[in-house]
Amino acid sequence: RNYHSYPKTPNTFRLDVGPGRHVAAVIMGVMTEKRATTINRPPFWWRDYVVTANGEEVANVTRGGIRDMLAERGRFSKVDFLPGESLFDRGILEHFPVYVFTFEGPTLELSMNSFCPVNGLLVAPEAEEKQLRQEVKDLYAAERTFVDGQFQESSEVQPFADKLRTAARGGILFTRPQETLGPYTRPAAEEAGRPAGDFVPPGEMGILRFGLLPLRALRSVQVEVGSFKTADGQTLPAGAATAWLSQLVPMRTVQTGEFYTVRPNYAFPYQPRDLAANATRQLSVYVNVPEDAASGDYSGRVTVSSADLPKPLTLDLVVKVLPFRIDPADISFGMYWGNPFSTRLRHAWQQMKIPHALMRELCSEIDLAGFQAMREAGFNTAAFGPARVMKVGENGEVEIQQQEWDLWCDRMSNYEKVFGRHPMPAYGIGWTGLTSTWAAPGFYGRNVDAWVKNGFTDKSIQDMTALCEAFYEQGRKLNWPEIIFYVQDEMANHGANGGRMATERARLFRKVADEVGFRTCASMNGPVEIPALPYLHISIPNGALPVTEENLALIQEKGSDLWFYNIGSNRYSYGYYLNRTRPKGRLQWSFGGNSRFANQVAGLPSFSSISYTAHYDEDGRAARRQNIEEMRQGILDYRYFRTLERLIDTHAKDPARKQAVAEGKKLREFILGGVRIRNQHSGEDFTSGVWSPRTCQRLRWRVALAIQALETAKR
Repeated sequence: RNYHSYPKTPNTFRLDVGPGRHVAAVIMGVMTEKRATTINRPPFWWRDYVVTANGEEVANVTRGGIRDMLAERGRFSKVDFLPGESLFDRGILEHFPVYVFTFEGPTLELSMNSFCPVNGLLVAPEAEEKQLRQEVKDLYAAERTFVDGQFQESSEVQPFADKLRTAARGGILFTRPQETLGPYTRPAAEEAGRPAGDFVPPGEMGILRFGLLPLRALRSVQVEVGSFKTADGQTLPAGAATAWLSQLVPMRTVQTGEFYTVRPNYAFPYQPRDLAANATRQLSVYVNVPEDAASGDYSGRVTVSSADLPKPLTLDLVVKVLPFRIDPADISFGMYWGNPFSTRLRHAWQQMKIPHALMRELCSEIDLAGFQAMREAGFNTAAFGPARVMKVGENGEVEIQQQEWDLWCDRMSNYEKVFGRHPMPAYGIGWTGLTSTWAAPGFYGRNVDAWVKNGFTDKSIQDMTALCEAFYEQGRKLNWPEIIFYVQDEMANHGANGGRMATERARLFRKVADEVGFRTCASMNGPVEIPALPYLHISIPNGALPVTEENLALIQEKGSDLWFYNIGSNRYSYGYYLNRTRPKGRLQWSFGGNSRFANQVAGLPSFSSISYTAHYDEDGRAARRQNIEEMRQGILDYRYFRTLERLIDTHAKDPARKQAVAEGKKLREFILGGVRIRNQHSGEDFTSGVWSPRTCQRLRWRVALAIQALETAKR
């Protein structure tokens, strides 16, 4: 696991092959098992390396600087995985390069960097070079068959009306609101050419989603969005609308089975590209409506052109700007966020020896891009904590670890630039960060067995207290926004003793918090953690606590504020469910906290991490991920509903609005009556039943009409 301990001297292998000229093929590289969840990755991917045979250079691979590598991976994130493609060719082949060379016997001395593994070596007389090359091809063909045979594509091609195929001239534009449009999606007759639209309050963003089905291979496809204007000449600003293309990636369909599906997962701004035949592509036009935009119906058009189309394809677009604004969020909406130093840049830093100044630049750029993408999606906070920024030295004094401290201060600066003074829950600070056993020996975070055996010593508690005091003193000096101390995470995973340890840790931190002046929180996923409630300022359960009306009432009774985490990365769990349960915060794992290979490139070797990954393009711009877009819509649903409730309360005694208030109340009760607080893991339930994105959207329109009635009723 410690890549710093890799030997620095080359490895040399000697092989007796007999006299004469020979040909050889050496296969380099390393891969992990298909279900790998470890955050370790081979240094081979990040390091320059040289291979020599009998002193002569066979291969000299230069990766380039870290910025070059990140840009390369960003470009690769924009390469689609199309249905029917080989998983082996897409995700594995590039990591097993083959070098063929000739040499003079009777001995072969093969040298390479110590961290650069040899997977295979084939040697033959030079006259048999053709056969040797065929052996390599056969070997790779066998590996391709094996890998591709491990996972089967799960696909369901939708029926396609013949009249659409014959009527279309090279491609079809169509709309199917509130549904994901995958490569096998086929339009119904009534969907082809139907305008795409959205209703949007001033100051918000509208999303107009549509599908493009190429009926032939199209080269250099252009997508242009025209201006939006009303019948009376009102226009939206130039550049208010941009087209984004969702990239196709292979994703596991079931965690225990060997199946995957190809689906749109994340989107980047559209750039001209070739599009394959018969693979539907999902496009979205994002429209920023200015705060001072006049209400009305704004019409626009998207045009798709290519030399392979007899004439451009067009689709009408409509944005209905509403005559009212909606209230800002009155609770915390956030996602967990990983430190780039230990996730996206971890192995690059360890292998490429990135200087501290450059590391600060890179981490800051990644943080800022991630925070901005979260804020643009509607979030007003992020959950992340410091790494090992302080420790208690041998003399008992708290020592700042300057390099880690620099990175942390940069992160806080970027946080405040994007999220302002909104409180930030510092995930990890209480167990792997500020008060880890590295910083405060004996103050155990997750080592339950050690705690059961030894407990917390007075010295470890004293050290923990000193670290908290020093950290928050620095925060006051630097005028940081409020940092909520994240005590622990899912201690129920460690059984009954984990619950007891959670209660003791919560008690100790609450004592320090009351003395120093900060709030505490913890995420909880089992009933053994309920005894910790009285010691937490904020309790953050998921459905496994379990979430019941009784437990939510108990949290309130114990004087703890309710937040939720990981109850579903979808629209309903970020919207109407919260209108019913009334938490003060909502978190979800994760915007980009993985250090797996898929954190840079979507696809193999690990399907599992794509859902929790922030993808970046070659310019360091974060993609818009499909599930994040669902959460964006949920936050908007929540805000619409809260606006309706405020107006009902404001105008409750206004005779002129009596009917509008009554109808608003009726709608409010109708929606809340359909929300159940469940005793299962909520995320399993939020994706089924009546609470589909389509249902949520229809209810939003009804809420919008009710708001408009309350706003415009005559006095």
